[in-house]
Amino acid sequence: YKKALKKQKHEMLLKEKISLREQAEKHSQKLQQIEQERLQAEYEQLKQLIEDDQRFKIMAPVEFSLLCFRLNPTNKSEKQIDIMNRKLLENVNKTGKTLLTHTKLNGKYVIRFCIGQRTTKEKHVFDTWKLITRETEKILSAHNYKD
Repeated sequence: YKKALKKQKHEMLLKEKISLREQAEKHSQKLQQIEQERLQAEYEQLKQLIEDDQRFKIMAPVEFSLLCFRLNPTNKSEKQIDIMNRKLLENVNKTGKTLLTHTKLNGKYVIRFCIGQRTTKEKHVFDTWKLITRETEKILSAHNYKD
């Protein structure tokens, strides 16, 4: 009788453990979905900021979490624009407040802004954009650029 009771108790505990695991998995998936939606919203806001600023151009199809853009002044050669974007990236990264990367798309120097960390908040995105635009003003001023 004791063995049967022990076996029944063991089976109940096992079922409870399985149920708790399933609930935890569902909860984890829901949290991941909420997090993805939050990051997507921040990403869309950044995309809109770039599109609204005529000094910049989005350079690749927009993919979740990665935006490729460049400072794109008119009346400058491609070489000059590449130099200005290199300088912009260098100046932004020198501050130590963020880290942007670059690539070349169709031979053009492009800055990459990735939003993908769970700890990234809306404030971080907007602060980085403010930093980018502040450094852009300095570069355009140094190049005597008037639109």
